[in-house]
Amino acid sequence: MQQNNEQLLAELHEPRFAAIFRSSPIGICITTLQEGTFLDANPAFLKTENLNLEEILGRTSLELGYWLDPLERRKVVQRLVETGPIINYEMSHRLRDGRINHSLRSLERITLDGRDCIVTMLTDITDRRQAEQLLRESEERYRTLVDQAPIGIFVNVDDQFAYMNDAFCRLVGATSKDQLLGQSVFERFHPDFHDVIRQRIHQVKEQQQSVFAMEQRYVRLDGTVVPVETLAIPIHFQGQFAAQVVVNDISERLRAEETRRTSEQRFRALIEHSFDAIALLGRDGTYLYGSPAAARITGRTADEWMGQSAFENVHPDDLPLAKGLFAKLLSDPERPRQAQLRYRHKDDSWIWLDVIAKNLLAEPAIQAIVLNYRDITERRKAEDESQSFGRVLDESFNEIYMFDAESLHFVRVNFGAQRNLGYTMEELRQLTPLDLKPEFHRASFEALLKPLRTGQQLRHVFETVHLRKDGTTYPVEVHVQLMNGPESPVFVAIIQDITGRRRAERDLRDSNERFQLVAKATNDAVWDWDLQNDVGWWNDGIYALFGYTREQKPAESIVWKEHLHTEDRDRVLQGIQAVIQGEGQTWFDEYRIIRADGSIGFVFDRGFVLRDATGKAYRMIGAAQDITDRKRAEQALRDNEARLMGLINSAMDAIITFDEDRNVVLFNPAAERIFQWPCSEVIGQSINRFLPEPFHAAHDEHVREFAKSGTTARQMGERRRVAGRRRDGSDFPAEASIMRVSVTGQQFFTVILRDITDRQRAEDALRESEGRLRLLVKASDIGLWDWNLLTNEAFLSPEWKWQLGYADH
Repeated sequence: MQQNNEQLLAELHEPRFAAIFRSSPIGICITTLQEGTFLDANPAFLKTENLNLEEILGRTSLELGYWLDPLERRKVVQRLVETGPIINYEMSHRLRDGRINHSLRSLERITLDGRDCIVTMLTDITDRRQAEQLLRESEERYRTLVDQAPIGIFVNVDDQFAYMNDAFCRLVGATSKDQLLGQSVFERFHPDFHDVIRQRIHQVKEQQQSVFAMEQRYVRLDGTVVPVETLAIPIHFQGQFAAQVVVNDISERLRAEETRRTSEQRFRALIEHSFDAIALLGRDGTYLYGSPAAARITGRTADEWMGQSAFENVHPDDLPLAKGLFAKLLSDPERPRQAQLRYRHKDDSWIWLDVIAKNLLAEPAIQAIVLNYRDITERRKAEDESQSFGRVLDESFNEIYMFDAESLHFVRVNFGAQRNLGYTMEELRQLTPLDLKPEFHRASFEALLKPLRTGQQLRHVFETVHLRKDGTTYPVEVHVQLMNGPESPVFVAIIQDITGRRRAERDLRDSNERFQLVAKATNDAVWDWDLQNDVGWWNDGIYALFGYTREQKPAESIVWKEHLHTEDRDRVLQGIQAVIQGEGQTWFDEYRIIRADGSIGFVFDRGFVLRDATGKAYRMIGAAQDITDRKRAEQALRDNEARLMGLINSAMDAIITFDEDRNVVLFNPAAERIFQWPCSEVIGQSINRFLPEPFHAAHDEHVREFAKSGTTARQMGERRRVAGRRRDGSDFPAEASIMRVSVTGQQFFTVILRDITDRQRAEDALRESEGRLRLLVKASDIGLWDWNLLTNEAFLSPEWKWQLGYADH
């Protein structure tokens, strides 16, 4: 080993190896074995360790405070002496500024100038250790999130339950996780779905693909069946390939869908049997559909007016009104329109229709102008007799009721209420408010009316539900007051159907709940900015983003603008304001931030602007993602690529890389010089253009054999010499080494080729000279001899041997 080490050191002092030692991206240092005195170190080592060569030469690593535990060095030296070279020894040590650095080290014992020394090669893994710590923290947060998730989640390893959260236990009726862990997952799958689930498991585990959401059925521990929706993604769990399955109980959703289908059936039945007619018009005003009631009202069947213009039978005096209403529906589709107009009956008489129209052209399920109309001919006759109270009562969009203060029986109910309830006025006169309000009984209703009877209140407002004749209910807001009627006191109730309002309130609650869940579930810093009051809100992701804890600073006190990097602040703020003050809805940007500890982070931020009806921005919602690690990785990749290309471009030998199809993908400057081809003209061309034609087939076979051999490299000297062909068609001798590497499943081959034309000429000249000399010696009568003082070997010409008596003349 000593002879090998001395040879290695001799090579290290050669200029080319010294250059490699100095320019290597891997940190290398040489220290004495026993004392640890630094003898030399390359720039990569000094940069990694934050040291200067002058301050370490002649000093020991212990003097520099390099070792966290001085005994560790003694153990390393003992191991090196007893067992030989140490490969990838992980070590933590203290830098000059006090920071702890982590590295992988490979140590080799050598002899230098008669002294035992250590050559150490160092790879900094501090960033990797930090990344591993961040990964562990992220996994812990993810595990906590999964454990506390409201939907069921389990992990399938080899078709067995390896993990499940509490929500999944509740979903399948398990009281503890031990009832499921290690059990076959198929015990919980309904037999009808076993085959398709096996296919999905194969797709996740074998093909490493996520599977879309699918509805299926699970079997609970008590044998009952629960409908679920599942999706699965491939993961690594405890070192094994696994599938993470998200299970959502859809029992409530299915019940709601069934309720909706039942409601739609009832609605269709109501339309088909309603006394009011419903018609659908196209954008051009032609009839598309008419309910059965249309034939009863107009005397025309659907076949008679289908495809005709709705304006064709409108009274000439009312035609401007009808066309104007239709134009308003098209120009302002949000507002429903109502009109009373005359329409020609099939018997040529004129009937009065009360029409309510709404533009639902934008609704995918309808795509029409919807008309609700009824025959009000008799009502108009009555209105002609009484133009006062009746018209106001009947034309109101609200439901208006008058009921006797003593008996509570209805005295008068407007047509809007009759239509919504499904009762006629004759039927309603037999009823009281208690028949319409299932939440009240006589005592509770009288308690509600008492303050009105005593005069303590002039009006009472409350919410309840109304019961229709068909048994369906709808929410209402009731305004009731006591009034003096013509004959006796009556209560007047004005009632508003608040179904839409309730739905909007429910949708708002659901939306807020979803937003809160998303804000809690994501690792991003989610923010909500009230632009009118300049008030902001952040989720807990702000702490990780800016490096605070809750104890250090509440989220509401963190001022985002103060953490923007000074070089990015103006650009970011101007970009946001440009979107807010313009007409755009989205904003995104990448910028730097200053964290609480003074370090710089990189952020990808995006926001969505909400605007009111006038287009003015009033709110902005977004999320900021920490991309610091990605930026560092990208920069490290760029640096490595730059260093590699520097080595390739500065190499004296030709370096050529080609793919499995023998097409060139890299051609360095030395290759351009040797082969006399510019790189731009050879990229994508076959490697065979650089070989004499007789060698093409042999070379292809050699590459195929090398690809299958299992070896990754063959150095110069391991194969016989090869020949190359220049652009001008001339051939030249060369030595070549080849290596292969696999990238994303595709093999690439790199050839390092050296032009040995000059060397071969010298060798040929030497052989020719030696041949001529031997011929001269044989032909000469003069005795010639050659004595090699280094090897103590002698050469005697035939004449000299003869003269000395060793051979015949």
